[in-house]
Amino acid sequence: MNVSVIIPVYNAGEFIEFAVQSALQHAEVKQIILVEDGSPDHSLEVCRHLAQQYPMVELHRHPEGANRGAGASRNEGLRWVLCEYVCFLDADDYFTALRFQKEREIFARHDDANGIYGATGVWIEDAKGGAAWTQRGFGTTQLDTVNKEIDPLALFDFLTGVRNCGNYSGYFTIDAVTFRSRPLIDSGIRFNEHLPLHEDTDFFFRLSHSMKLYTGEYERAVAVRRVHRGNRYLFDRERCLTHRKLYAELCKWAIAARLPLRYRLTFTWYRFAARFENFPQVKRILLILHALLFDPCFTKRAIGRMYNRQ
Repeated sequence: MNVSVIIPVYNAGEFIEFAVQSALQHAEVKQIILVEDGSPDHSLEVCRHLAQQYPMVELHRHPEGANRGAGASRNEGLRWVLCEYVCFLDADDYFTALRFQKEREIFARHDDANGIYGATGVWIEDAKGGAAWTQRGFGTTQLDTVNKEIDPLALFDFLTGVRNCGNYSGYFTIDAVTFRSRPLIDSGIRFNEHLPLHEDTDFFFRLSHSMKLYTGEYERAVAVRRVHRGNRYLFDRERCLTHRKLYAELCKWAIAARLPLRYRLTFTWYRFAARFENFPQVKRILLILHALLFDPCFTKRAIGRMYNRQ
């Protein structure tokens, strides 16, 4: 198994070397693609040093050293992939020793597997990041993962919330997914460069609709997310707007892809619910109402619980 690792780099000068070292520890990794995204800190200097020090580390930049965002940087990295498999790693995160163990096994067993996702651990780097993490409601989260193996054919409906007959829960992050390079590149699916945040969510929705993604190591972390004062998603003051923009983009995609009406209605509903991002109880009621209206499996479980209480 040979893997290309794409690392978008922005303002991560203090973390990037650790991220690269965490990838270099794996014999499967044959190419590390750093895409420096016009950082105002010393990230470019660190990237140049790493590219000089390690033959398998490459440094790429946008034209004129522009800052174009994480999505555009990952897309740029895909242009340079040479290996049979590809994965992504944020510059402030890192891989664990388990990163490719399940991947080797599952890709060998399932020829139809286009990708495999696993669990991501959480490391609180500083007090400010930790406080924001807790304030966002993630205080007890130690592992970003799913609760059990998910049928690849059921993944899209689970992620979109349209149907969840397997009683699945949880989610996964970009750091913990590995793809077969050729199917991914040939699919034409890329990160949405119009989204300032949540471009990975948009990416997963589109991929799970057209590709087979299998559950890998979901009980132990294959990667670790650093929670710190520089995390964009923790300090997004426009969460309402960025979530609405995400679902507006997904609505446009659903129409262009001619998805069934229930998906278009779902994305429209989520866009409306995002108006209440700062009112979590209202948003929760709206999401439960959506599940009752759209997901017959959720409704069946809810009725079953009511009968069990009697």
